[in-house]
Amino acid sequence: EDVKNILTGVHVAHASLAQHFSDPQVRAYREGFLAALTATAASFGIAPGDVVTQDVAVASPKPHPLVIYS
Repeated sequence: EDVKNILTGVHVAHASLAQHFSDPQVRAYREGFLAALTATAASFGIAPGDVVTQDVAVASPKPHPLVIYS
């Protein structure tokens, strides 16, 4: 449970920062980052959807859409 919470926190922090950039290189980095985060979760037996969710509420009033890797 601790590992899941840590990975989720990293995911939320990344989403909060990434929402401010629309550059294609940032989007490509984000996809790789989320793939690595999901792979790390899987190595601990954590389902991808338990860490990388469809929408993460961030500082702005609207949810930030994220990619789910499975």
